[in-house]
Parts: sequence; structure tokens; C-alpha cells
Amino acid sequence: MVLFDQVYCIDYNGWVSGASKLPPPKQVDFSSQTIPELIYTRASSDRVAAVFDAEKVSLTFAKVVTEVFLSALAASRAGLVFSLANPNFADADSFYRALKLGEFRAVICFRATESQDYLHSLLVRITPELMRSHKGQLKSVVLPNLTHVILAEEEHRHSGCYTLSEVFGRSSKDRVERLPNYENWSSHKLACLQFTLGTTAEPKLVAISHFQLLNGARAVVTAFGIKKDQTLACALPLFRLPIFALVCLSPFLTDSRSVFPEPQPLPRNLFASVKKYKCSTLLTNGAALRLLLKISETQRVKLDSIEQILLLGDRVSKDALKSIQKQADNVKIIAVGYMLTETGSIPIMGDATTDFTRMVGRAIAGYETHLNPLNGDGEVKPGQLGLLQIRVYYGSTFMGYAPDTSGKEKWVDTG
Repeated sequence: MVLFDQVYCIDYNGWVSGASKLPPPKQVDFSSQTIPELIYTRASSDRVAAVFDAEKVSLTFAKVVTEVFLSALAASRAGLVFSLANPNFADADSFYRALKLGEFRAVICFRATESQDYLHSLLVRITPELMRSHKGQLKSVVLPNLTHVILAEEEHRHSGCYTLSEVFGRSSKDRVERLPNYENWSSHKLACLQFTLGTTAEPKLVAISHFQLLNGARAVVTAFGIKKDQTLACALPLFRLPIFALVCLSPFLTDSRSVFPEPQPLPRNLFASVKKYKCSTLLTNGAALRLLLKISETQRVKLDSIEQILLLGDRVSKDALKSIQKQADNVKIIAVGYMLTETGSIPIMGDATTDFTRMVGRAIAGYETHLNPLNGDGEVKPGQLGLLQIRVYYGSTFMGYAPDTSGKEKWVDTG
């Protein structure tokens, strides 16, 4: 039975018509944990937490030591603030603006586009002093705060730069014990500065706390029904914070497992990974799903293990939905989500019965939505456009945009 012609996977569009008048669902339990506290609850477990299929690497909870996964979690353990960014900067100027805006002291350069050492080459243009610097002692005129450059691409060695394996290799039990005591931290401590997409204006850096990041991930896990022993396949890039929080923290929140088929926007071997690891949950977007379904049709692949699909990013046609039903007989839930950088999560979800031409879906537990009139006066009447506001996770306030991270507002404008 066809319910409608198009499903819209809402990503960042605050201009909507109508909003759910129902009260928000019962919120999930509060947690005052920080990221290190959560990670250490699983420190002795030998269960597999994450699989990086293209690299042929499986990591237990006790040995979550790989690239982006480790870099962000390790920064949190050390009391540092991390930031995730798309490595495919258009040019040196855009990379410079990002580094300058965040006043970052260290940068880890992962592979971008198809060019080796792309980010390193941009850095040399931005700050030529790098070629004459000792490791960890960069003295840049244009980026005075930046001292450490770390390269995740290790095919070549460059002056003034550590490799990621060098940093890993310097760790020891004694050095870890000398790190700040995370048990003394407030859960409202700043955890992350994350770039907005820059859809409606220049990208800004959003300040997000440990409390907001963990509880946001916990709320999404609860709303979407990810449970113990389930396996989630991720076909989306980790530099989007809501995606990172969901797939990298859900194993620690629920004892589930996350599978990363390969570090590509459109992983060619996605369905092979799904079958290999019997993934029950798929996280992807409409564009990737349409292409992958065509590929799987030619390969005559059936995805019998998939029970849930969470779509983010753009619209999905009814033909794609039919293909899902043909190739994944056991799918019970097809959910769509609204990602918002300011919350670091997916605060709104809908399903196949949601009319996205008239409303944005429903706030998940812990969040709340409100529509303001475009002219700022009165109420938004049915059928009229309004500006969507989202309340940050209950029990916290919006910390603001860097450099001012002392904000106390509870509501965030999305347009």
C-alpha cells in the first residue's frame, strides 16, 4: 500500500508549516556522566564494540584505538575539547578560516579527496613556518595558537609533524594516570566545538557539553530502539557530530556494535558488510540508499538481517521504499531524522506516516519544538510558515557559539 509519493529526510530546514501539538514523549533518565566516565564503564569488556570492515579491524570495548574514534575519545579523556570537520576543504583559505575561528592548538589531518597529503599541502601554504619547525613547536604568525600538527596519513614523513601512530605509541599507563581526574569534572563541562554546515550563513562553532552529547545520543538510541546485541551499519561520514555521537557512543550506551564498511560517502561494499556482520540497523541517506539499492538489485542481494533503517539528509522516493521492501523483507521501521549541530544529535524524528509537507515530525524524548511567526508576533496558524525553534536537551542550556561559550538560552533557532 502506498501511503504517499515522497518521504522527506529533513536535515537543516527551519522553515516549516505546522508542528505537532502533542506533548513531548516522556524523557529518558538524566545522566550526569562525562564521556570518559561512560567509556570506562566498558573498559574491561572483551565484546566487540566496532568493526572497520575495509581495514579488517575489529575493536573490543577495551581496545577502542583507531583514528577518528580514538582521537575524539582520547581528547575527551585528557580534558581537551575536540572538533570534527570535513577534511575536504575547498582551498587553503577555507582551511585557514576554520583553524583561526576555533583558535585550535592541535590539528589531526585525515585523508581528504583522492590526493595524498592534501591537508598538509594546504597547511604549508597557510603557515610556511611548519617546514622549519620541530614537532609540537610550530610558531605560526597567522595561527599563533596552533603548535601541534598530526598526520593520520603515514605514507610520508614531514617536518614539524607527528604521525598518529607516533602519538599512539607515546601512551603508557603511567602517562594516562597523570591525566586530570575525570571523576571530578562536571557533566556540563565543554566537550566539543562543532562547525555548523554554513547552509544559511558562514559556518559557526557550536559549543556542546558532555551532558548534551551523551544524553542526546542516549535519547536517539532510545527513540530509534537500538538495543543490546544489535549491530548498526553506518554508511555516513563521521565528521557530522550527530552521526558520530550515535554510532560511536551507542555501543557504550547499549552494548550494541557499530560496523563501518569503508571510509567513503557511498561505501560500495555496504551490503556485503551488512550480510557478513548480520547488521540489524542501517544508518544512511536517501542518495546513498538509491544508488546502493540499484547495485544490490544487479547483484541480487537480499538483506534479510536488516530490521530498521534510519535515513538522514534528503528525500527518498516511493520507488526506493518499494526497493527496500523487496530487498529487505524484515524491515519493520523506516525512520527519518532531523540533524541539528546545535544539539549535537537528531532531536526530531518521523516515520512513514508523517506528512513532512505540513510538519517536521516529533521531538524525541528530552527535546521540545516550537514555531515562531516569521514576523515575530502572535502565533503560527495552521497552514502558515514559521521559524522552528528547538529546546536543547532538558537540564541544560545552549552554550552558544565560540568564542563566547557562556550562553544560558534554552531554545535554539534553526533557520
